[in-house]
Order: sequence, then structure tokens, then C-alpha cells
Amino acid sequence: MSTPHTDDQEIEFQWLGYQIRLHRTLDQIAPIWDQLTSSNIFLSSAYLRALHAAPPLHMQFRYFTVWKSGALVGIVYTQLDKFQAKKSISYHRDDIEVKTSPGVWTRFRNAVAARAEFTTLLCGNTLVTGSHGFLFSGQVNEEDQWSVVDHTLHRLVRLLKEEGIKVRLLFVKDFFAPAVKKLHMDKNTRVYHGFHAQPNMIMELSRKWKSFDDYINSLGSKYRVRVRRAFRKCRGVIKRELQVEDLELHKDKIGEYYHDIADNASFNLFSLNPDYFISVKKQLGDQYKIFGYFDGERLIAFYSLVINGDEIEAHFLGYEEKVNKERQLYMNMLLDMISLSIDIGVHRIIYGRTAMEIKSSVGAEPTYMQFYLQYQNALINLFVPQIYGMLEPEVEWVQRRPFRED
Repeated sequence: MSTPHTDDQEIEFQWLGYQIRLHRTLDQIAPIWDQLTSSNIFLSSAYLRALHAAPPLHMQFRYFTVWKSGALVGIVYTQLDKFQAKKSISYHRDDIEVKTSPGVWTRFRNAVAARAEFTTLLCGNTLVTGSHGFLFSGQVNEEDQWSVVDHTLHRLVRLLKEEGIKVRLLFVKDFFAPAVKKLHMDKNTRVYHGFHAQPNMIMELSRKWKSFDDYINSLGSKYRVRVRRAFRKCRGVIKRELQVEDLELHKDKIGEYYHDIADNASFNLFSLNPDYFISVKKQLGDQYKIFGYFDGERLIAFYSLVINGDEIEAHFLGYEEKVNKERQLYMNMLLDMISLSIDIGVHRIIYGRTAMEIKSSVGAEPTYMQFYLQYQNALINLFVPQIYGMLEPEVEWVQRRPFRED
């Protein structure tokens, strides 16, 4: 990927009567940007500047403000990255069963994955699940929003080409409701293809739960036994919240544990910067929490979360694999998030994708979200559904229903 210009000179263009301005950083426009981001911490200037300061390997960012009659009415956030299917997709994991076809078909699929390498322009955030690519004020109707986003992405593709960066794929994520009709507003624009990935595991917390004991009492007997067994297994493990100085002290071990988990994921689009945790903690403060699990003085696991209004968003985690099996560390992390959520009074936990079965065993429900792809070569774009279907690892899992019926 070519190195972009480093100046923050604004580029402005117009569409449907809106003025759209490109910014390379948020340094000069953070107060303006945050006029629209109070409902979404992952689009706040604090979080995005933290990510910009410690980006995943090869990732670049572009920011857009949208204006109408001199007033800010929208923001659009994009990430630019190199997608390498062979590195990003894993078809074999120890903890889940992944359907694979033997023989010639597998070799053909792997050959396609080895050649699927290109620059991707994403509207959204690869590091978190959810719709974190744009926000508009109530003055902009939904049809105009999609049209502005679509035009902005295609204008950016042309601007990047002038910098020597050739974008092959547009990626817009993640939506609870289908948006494909709105994403194909311009008859001159190639169609976006909509897909479902692994479900986002979301847990709604009952308003009746005033303590963690209330949660435990709502479980069926089999699941109460599992919770108590997990706590017994973890007895003696010291759990405490980590501050910036702790993150600096344990940075290498946190990075090691995170990458062990990421390397075993069935799908992973980025390589996290080892300074990411420190950078985000410095910017978000108490809205970003990281907890360490210790055996004496030795860090054996960690998990992180973001408090986003009425929700807790489970973030990155990691653990020592052998100790996890012995002490049920991962199960304890899921339960500790529930306990914390009840204590601070949020009403929803966004557990994210992966490990669907164990997350469902504590009460999370699968929620399918859509994302959209558009390849910039018209002929190849026709076959994007077939190519994606070939490359996508299909995960088998059993949904658990832990709550007793009243």
C-alpha cells in the first residue's frame, strides 16, 4: 500500500446539496465531530484518536464531515486496510467444529484464498461489531444518508487512486436491518451484496436482577451448577482492574495472550497494535475497563470492555490456554461481565461474535447482522456472493437456553 500524503489539507466536494469534507486526522475538528457522537463511543473523537495513535498493522483512516447550509449534519468514518484471505481466514480450530470439504474442493478453496489479496475500503470499524461507520442528524432522511455514504466512498476510491492506492473492495458494516435497497440508490453504481456473518451474541439483562445472585437464581438447575463449578475452579485466582501503569508493565504478556486467541479465530481482519490497550485506556478512562486475572504475581488472563451508554461492549481478551482449561477462565470472564453490568446498572451486554455456544450458555442470544461488499471490478462483483460463500468458514454450534421457565 502506498504511503499517503501527511498534510491535513481539506478536500471538499458536493453531492445532493451537501458539502462533504475529507480530513486525514481529527486533531483540528474533534469538537465539531463530537457534536454528533454522544450516542456512540466508538465514533467519538476520543476513541478514534486512540485507534489512530495505535493502529493495526497497515491500517489507515479517513474522516468525513457532511454539511448543509453551513451546519454539520453528518460524519462518515472509513478504514483502509490490506485484506489477505489466507491470513485472515482459518478453517481449523480446536474449540469449534468447522465444516470443511475434503480433497479437490478444499485444495481449490485454499488456492482461491491464497490469491484473494487486495486493498479494502471499510465504512465502519473492523475492531468492533456494530454500525460504527457514519452518523447523521435528524435533518437528513435515510435515503439521503445512504446516498451520501455511497458517493463519499466512491469519491474516496478515486482520490486514493491519485495517491497510488488502488481499492478493490468496498465493505460497509454492520446493520441489524437490511439496507441493500438503500445502498443501491445510484443506477450508475455497482450493486452491493449483503451477507450475514457469525451472529453477534447479545445479552439483555432483566430489570429484576438487582444483584448477581438474582441472575444465578434465574438459571435452570443444570446451569446454576455450571456457574458454581466455574467459580470453584477459579478459586484462588486474583482478579483486579488494570490501570495504565499495569498495562505498561504487562504489555508483552497481554499482547501474547491476545494474539494466541486471535490466531485461532475463524476470521480475523487485522493485527492489533500492542499499544492499543494503553492508548484507548488513556483516552477513554473509566469508560474503558481492563481486568487482569493473576496466579500470585503472574498474569494468566485479561479481558476488556467498553461502557457505551446503556450497554457494555465486550472487547479484546486473552488467556494462557492450559490454565484456561484448568480454571475455566473464559467462563469466569463472561460471568464477571454480567456481575459488573448488574452492579453499574447497564441493561445489555454485547458479547460479539465467536464462541457462540458458551456465550449462549450464560444467557446471550444470537442476533444476525448484515454487512455489504462491492468489488470494484464489475465482472468480479457479479460473483462476489459465490466467492464469499466459498471462503466463509461455516461454524456449527448448539444454542443453549439457560434460564428456567417461570
